[in-house]
Parts: sequence; structure tokens; C-alpha cells
Amino acid sequence: MIASTFVAVLAATSQATSTENGLGVEPIECDGTRLQQRWTLVPALANDSVDRMRAVAGESTTRAVSTVTIHSVADASLCMSAQSDVGSVLFTVPCLDEVSQQQWQLHPAPATANALVLVNMAGKCVGIRGCCDGGPLQVVDCAHCNSSDPTVSPPADCAIAHNTTAGTFTTVASGLCYDSGAQLPTRGCRDAVSSALPYCNTSLSAEHRAADLVDRMVLTEKISGILATLMVPTSTANGTAINHNLRQSGGVPRLGVPPILYNEAMHGIMALCLQNNSCPTSFPMQITQTASFNRTLWRAVATALGREGRALFNGHLDAATFWAPDVNPFRDPRYGRGQETGGEDAWVNGQVATQYVQGLQGGPATFDHLQTLATCKHILVYDSQSPSTADVNISAHDLHDYYLKPWRACAIDAGASSMMCSYGSFNGVPDCMHGDLMNGLIRDRWNWTGFIVSDCDAVDIHRGFEPSLEASAAAAMNAGTDLDCGPFYEVHLAQAVAEGLVSETAINVAAIRVLTHQMKLGVFDVNPPFSDLTLAEVGSEQHASLAREAIQQSAILLSNPSNLLPVNQTAKFAFIGPHANSTFDLLGNDYMADNIAVLRQSPLIAAMRRGLHVSYSPGCASLACISKDGFAGAIESAEAADVAVVFLGISELFENEGRDRKVLDLPGYQLDLALAVQKAQPNTVVVLVHGGMVYIDELISQRNVAVLSVLYPGQEAGDGIMSLLLGDVSPAGKLPYTWYKKGFEASRPSINDNDLRSGQGVTYRYYKGIPLLPFGFGLSYTTFVYKWATLPPASVTTSAAAGEGLTIAVHVHNVGTRQGDAVVFAFVATNLPGCPSKSLGAFDRVSLDSDEAHAMLLTISAREIACADETGALLLRAADLIVTVGDTDHAVMATVVLTGPTVVLDP
Repeated sequence: MIASTFVAVLAATSQATSTENGLGVEPIECDGTRLQQRWTLVPALANDSVDRMRAVAGESTTRAVSTVTIHSVADASLCMSAQSDVGSVLFTVPCLDEVSQQQWQLHPAPATANALVLVNMAGKCVGIRGCCDGGPLQVVDCAHCNSSDPTVSPPADCAIAHNTTAGTFTTVASGLCYDSGAQLPTRGCRDAVSSALPYCNTSLSAEHRAADLVDRMVLTEKISGILATLMVPTSTANGTAINHNLRQSGGVPRLGVPPILYNEAMHGIMALCLQNNSCPTSFPMQITQTASFNRTLWRAVATALGREGRALFNGHLDAATFWAPDVNPFRDPRYGRGQETGGEDAWVNGQVATQYVQGLQGGPATFDHLQTLATCKHILVYDSQSPSTADVNISAHDLHDYYLKPWRACAIDAGASSMMCSYGSFNGVPDCMHGDLMNGLIRDRWNWTGFIVSDCDAVDIHRGFEPSLEASAAAAMNAGTDLDCGPFYEVHLAQAVAEGLVSETAINVAAIRVLTHQMKLGVFDVNPPFSDLTLAEVGSEQHASLAREAIQQSAILLSNPSNLLPVNQTAKFAFIGPHANSTFDLLGNDYMADNIAVLRQSPLIAAMRRGLHVSYSPGCASLACISKDGFAGAIESAEAADVAVVFLGISELFENEGRDRKVLDLPGYQLDLALAVQKAQPNTVVVLVHGGMVYIDELISQRNVAVLSVLYPGQEAGDGIMSLLLGDVSPAGKLPYTWYKKGFEASRPSINDNDLRSGQGVTYRYYKGIPLLPFGFGLSYTTFVYKWATLPPASVTTSAAAGEGLTIAVHVHNVGTRQGDAVVFAFVATNLPGCPSKSLGAFDRVSLDSDEAHAMLLTISAREIACADETGALLLRAADLIVTVGDTDHAVMATVVLTGPTVVLDP
């Protein structure tokens, strides 16, 4: 930000006159602010292997021969950056020669007091006139650097000056100087010249417009401006702090292409609170939402996230491209990022992804206009952090039976704009260099047209996969990784083109893919879509209410002996345990919004807000619970109450990115605390906060403790939990994974054993043991019974099933005394070799009053009836198909005979 940055940064320097190097510079007056105008440019280090410098207050790093760092003479801890081919720069300076390039200083412009000039010590100069009040940038320029067509690349000795505050840029030259009024907006299509060009013509397709824009770029602009990203330094915009975790590509200022921002939106836009303390809504974690098995809820939450994200983007406070959802199945309960996923069933992950992607984007990527862009991550097998770069061996059977399912849904059903390849490898090839997968299957076979971004520095991590760094960069690009989250492309890709390792045509295709979706966001439209979304969306009461509804729909009742729950609100409560007064630990992992709403949503605060008679004794000083010193007080509190509620569990300190769990026990003495409290108070409820399962065998087997799992409940946790305990709503969530008995780790020692069928097997589809609680388990305060509304057909041909699947009609009846939601599952099973013990083929959710009934139609797709053979072929074969419909308490069953020849389905 030329003008405003000079004001903000230079005003912090000394006001004294400096005469270092024999050049005296007097401070100038600008709107009452005394500015020190003298800075020195420090040379870049030629032997530095990193491509780009990052300069912040107190830190200076030079990372390429073509970049320099500007230090304040008065205060060396203050610095700014000058970089080549980067749209977010203050200005770009061409390299003149190895000597004269190395020393530059900022001086007041000779003609006016409120302008600045860069003077090279060899006598060359470029002028930058920046108004101190943040006004538009002007330059003193060389004639040959200007053109009536702003899309024409300037000569090599011309540089770019960019004012991101005013949204203007132009080119400047080293040498003869004169005034130039040339200005272009940061985003093109807003001036008379560029608006007449094809890339600004909204009647053309987004891809056509993107191709025209890319055709006007030079190679380095495509790479640095579009296909490489770096972390955005913490900064402010309009007086409001911007999220410090943003990534951005440089953009191409010469053509009006702004820096392209990327961010996270797992269960909340990862941004800071606004000045009015409105914070992006933090919804329950994805694993929590999945437990609702409610597509309508999934879509509503994602739509709310998309609206908040677009509102922040419209306010120039955030990205509009988000790296979510995480669709890697939660294969092993030790996986630290399982909380981000849709559970252990790969097909369910695809169902969640479809709703999430279309809610976030406002529809599939085939739409002409998109609210935001969603990114399914992480291609392909990424279900371990031990390490995240592991090379896993995947059989053809498991690949097509399990691991590919959510990716097919992202490509075909959801219409995701983007996908992300992971740090890992499978079968010896890094995911981001796996052309057979990304280009061969995802693009060519599935006809997906989005762009693929690497996980951050994932290409760099595998720099040794090919004989040279340039060859590794080329391998990733040739395999279909369009966008590098990191500097690797920017450093090595141009040289790879020069060496013939990758064609510029391939780079053009990648840039067009990225910019096509920027066109769909309306970045280059004068009247962009969704521009009506304002910052009033962020943290709105409507979204808070939806977050509360999400936990109410998702909580899972695991045990309820003697109908202990719900509890009468007139009872005396003892709140016990390390999570009883938790706030931030209820949100889940760090890919979330900055949030202060949760500070009023601990279970204890919510109970007190309701006016309940509640005492509080944590029993453990922390979640680690390394001492029993607090047990006596907790037991005393429990004995004096009518009901003891013990809040136990884990947090992101135990499971997170970079952190798998080695054991699945509750931390420290937490389980001992619950058992001690139950011994003192028969009316004991345990509320579990967690992502992955924890061992609770004693609590379930003794059948004398009610257990409510709330997973990671989000910002409205307290009110949501209290509404469930008191019976305002009946729990209806179902387990999105298998809850194994104690000892699972011993039966499967390595989390990186990706063979679904080895040993005891893993996931409900292949597990040979008896779990503590099965996939899909969840109790209610009411009771549902099922019967066939229409008997399924006695037989179906494989060809008919391949075309239409199998549709069944079931009648669900609430025979209890309370209103409640029924989650209805349809499982299929055969005894054919290679097939799972059973597969979930359909599900739906319905709300029923007491004694209300409803007939539901469920269609099981051919892909869930079929199973893979050892070659990976998906086959519909003649067999007896066992269909089970209902829930884990009550279900109906029928046999449907599949007849006819084997049908091979598309991969």
C-alpha cells in the first residue's frame, strides 16, 4: 500500500535529519505528521535458496537476487519489501547491474513535498509520488513504459508500482523521468480500455474469459501471479485485523488481476472478530454435524459459512476460496484430524461433501456464478499424522471399494471448484505428482474441470522425487497440480519450462483453471454476484441459532439406564469434571473462526443462565487430570445433589493436525472420577466432549450411568447441551464411526496399516470383532418402530439395479410419548467374496410427534450394492442381497435376489 504504508510505517521512524552516506534529507510535513524520508535498500543474497523475501517489523529476510529489502536508516528494525513479479508488493525495481542495484534511497520528490523518489546510487532513478493522506498513486515515468493498451507487457527495464489501498498501479522505468497519469484499478474491467477486452465480457463463458486473460500474461506472471502462494503477513484493512493464516498468490497488477486469497472454513471462516465484536460463527465440528445424518442441516450450515465468507470477501477482509471440506474417511480412531471428517464411511463422506460444497459455493461449479469456492481435501489417502507424509500401500480392491468414493462425489455429485492433494504418497508416488489419479481418473474419467492445489509445501516436501528440483516442479504440474501452496513453483517452474521439462501450454491450462473460477466469483465483474452480502452476515443471530440447532440435532445418547435423562430442571445439579466450565475447548480444531461467543457458552454458565440450582466442583484441575486431589470435593458435591453431571473428554491438545493419539483412553484419572462420582450418586450423567472415540467400556457395561456424546459442539455448546439434558429436544444423533472396545490399538498396532481387511479389520464394513457400540448407534427419549410400507421386490436384475438402484418403502412410527427425530438407515449385505459384511446404502431423517407415522422412500444406488473385486473392478453380481432398514434398536429385513449377468460399473 504505497501511500498509506508510507504514512503508517515511516511515521514510526525517527524525525531527525539523517546525513548518512553524505546525503542529507530533511523530514517533510504531511497532514501534521513528520515523516523520515530516508531508507536504504539492502542487497539480496545470491546464495539464498528460498525464492521470496517476507518483510515485517523487526525482521528482514532477502531470498532472491531479484528482490531487495528496504530498511529505515533511522530504525533498522522497520522494513518494507521490494519484490519482482509479486502483485502485493509496494513496488518492483528492475536489476540494473550487480553493483548499482544494491544501494537505493528514498528521497522527497524534487517537484513536490509530498512525494517520494527512489534514487539509485549510480545515478538512476524511479519516482513514486504517494500522497500522504492515502490518495491515489502517481509516478514519474519513462515514455516507453506507458501504453494505451494496459494489457501489453512493458519492456524489460520497466517496473511496476502498485498502490493496494487506492487500487491503482502503473509501470515506471529506471532512467529518464517524467509525470505519468496512467492508472489502472487493482481489479481489471473497471476502466475504458480493459473493459472492452474479451476477459471483461460477461457474455462470454468464464473459461473463455480466463483464457483471454492468461494469453496476455508473460510466463513469470502466470507462475508468480497465479500459480504460487505465500502466507499473507498479519495486517489490517479498514482498521480491522485480517486473519493471519491467509495465503495469497501475487496477482498480476499490470492486467488488473488482484492477489488471490485462500483460507480455511472447516466449521467457521478462519478470520478474526470484527471491530464490533461480531465473530465468524463457529459451528460444531464436521464429525459432530455428520452425526445428525441430516442433509438439510449440512446444507444450511455450509450456506451460512458461504454467506459469511462472501460477506468478508466483499468487505476486503478475507478470501473467497476456502480449503474445505475434509473428505478423508475417519478410518482409524487414533487419527488426529478425524474430527474434521464425515466419519468412517467413505460414501457418507461423499454425501456430506456434496451438501457442504454446494452450500458453500451456492451450487455446483457448473453454475455461472459462485458465492465462494470449496476445496475437497486431501487427495488421496490422508488419514494419519504419523507422519502426514507417509507412503501408504493401497490395494486395488480398497482403492475402489473405499478410498475413492468421496472424491468421486466431490467431482461428479458436488461439483467442487477445487481439490487439494496431500503431503503423502500412495503406492510409491507422491499424491501431488500422481498423474494417473489426478489427470487420468479425476479429470479424464470423471470429467471434472476444477483446479487442484497442493497442501502447503507438499510439492517442496517431495522435491527429491525427481532428479532435479525443476524436474520435481514439472512432475507436479504435469500430473495436474495447478496451484502450489508455497514458493516451489515460483522458484523452479520457469526454469523447468526453459529445460523442456514442462510446456508453457500446461502452465496456461493450470492458470486458466484457476482464473475460470475467479471469473465465476465475479472478481472481474463491475457488478459482481452476491455483492449484497454485507458484514451483517458475520456472527448473525440467525447463524448462532443454526449453530445451536446443529448440536441439538447431532448429540448422541449412548446410554440411558432407567430413563435417567432428561432431568427435571427443578433438580439440584452438581456439575463436575474438567469440561464443565470449558469454552474454547468445545470448538474443536484450529481451523475455525476467532470466536468470543463461546465464552458465555460453557455448560456451567448456560445452566446458571437458566436459573438452575447448580454446584460446581471440577474434580480435575485440567483435562490431563493427573491428580485425584480434587476428587473429595467432587464427591461431596455429588452427594449433596439430586443429579451429578460429569463433563469429561479431550480437546485439540490431544487430537489435531500433526497429532494422532497413541492411546484411546480418557486422559489421566478422568474415568476414575466418573466411577467415583457414580458410586456416591446413583443419578450420574456423563457428557463426553471429543472427536474420535474414547474408551468408556466400564461406563457402558455397568449400565448405571447415562452417557451423552456431544463431540465438539461449537460456539453454542452450553445452551445446546442444557436443552438436551433437560429434554427441550430429544437426542437423535447416530455414531458416524465404530466405537471399539478397549484394546483396539493392540489389535491394529500401526495407524498406517491401510489394508481394511488385515487383522481384525477396520470400520464397520470389515471389522470382525464385536464393538462396544456399532456404527449408527444412538438412543432417543422416545421409541420408533418400523415396518415395510411396500415389500421390496423378490428379485431384481443386475442390469436394472445398475440403472436405477433399489428403491424401498418403509413405514416409521413414533410409539413413544415424546416428539423426536428418527434417523432411518438402509444397509445392504451379501456373502460374496471381497464384499464387506454390510454397507450403508441410504439414510434419511424425519421428525415425528408422539404417535405420528411417516412412509419414507429410500433409494440404494448401484454403487453401494456393488463391491470391488481384487482388481478394483466394481461389480454387480448375481447374489442374495440382504436389506436391513431401521436403526440399531429396531429394523425390518428382506432378501432381494439379484439375477442376471455380472455388470461392471464405471470407476
